[in-house]
Amino acid sequence: KVVSLVPEPEAFYCMPNEVDKLSRASREDTELRILTQSDPYVSRFIWEVRSILDRGWYLPVFKGVDPIGKVLMFKVNDYLEVKDLHIPNAYIEEFCEAFSVLLDNHSDQLVDVAVLTNFNSEPVSQLEPETRKYLENIGFKLTGERMIRGGIVDPQPREIAERALFHRHFLHQNTRLENEVIAMKKIPEVRDDFALRGRCEVYRADLKSMASANRLHQGVNLRGHQVWATYEHFQDLQVIRGEPADEDLLDIVDFFSTNSDPNIFKERHAL
Repeated sequence: KVVSLVPEPEAFYCMPNEVDKLSRASREDTELRILTQSDPYVSRFIWEVRSILDRGWYLPVFKGVDPIGKVLMFKVNDYLEVKDLHIPNAYIEEFCEAFSVLLDNHSDQLVDVAVLTNFNSEPVSQLEPETRKYLENIGFKLTGERMIRGGIVDPQPREIAERALFHRHFLHQNTRLENEVIAMKKIPEVRDDFALRGRCEVYRADLKSMASANRLHQGVNLRGHQVWATYEHFQDLQVIRGEPADEDLLDIVDFFSTNSDPNIFKERHAL
């Protein structure tokens, strides 16, 4: 039986072989920990913690028995949303080591992507290079206004992705069709396999196979790109470019130079 002052005398019980440990002076615990508010280590003085770190749901950070910061982190579907990290800069190196262990524990539960938005209420895009270096050492990479850890091989700026998908290949959602057969009938020209894949939900046959099946030809469109299209489409492009018309079509040109009603032309040629 051991009587301790906490702050009034209170009796505790321990094993006989633990008495020597109680009589010896022990070194102060200075380990940095990231815990939950329901952890027994925290719950015994939760009111002191909340008076220092404020109320709310967060993960308190301890240096020994002293609360020094907090982690505002939530699990959203299959990734971790880290809203903010409140950590003194003096402890950032130790904190990153403990934070990496915490994220690795979540990775064991198949939640391996973490998105960090702020650090000490400051956007991560405006962090000092030294502070950002510590976060990069544990796997975070800056992409836009956030830092992402896990699931990202090499993040690229959004502008590059948009240019590759839309400006170069002209992939727009209003041209996405059920499969490549319908896509080839609906779109006038296709540049390559990547463009055809982006225009259909189901992609089974490559562009060369579809070109053979639909009797497509290769040529240069008005943008100067080599594309696959029907023979009639390239005829239209020649007219737009101002190329000389086919001699067989000169009578049509002569007719519409003085008339504008197509029904008269159809009646004359029994169309």
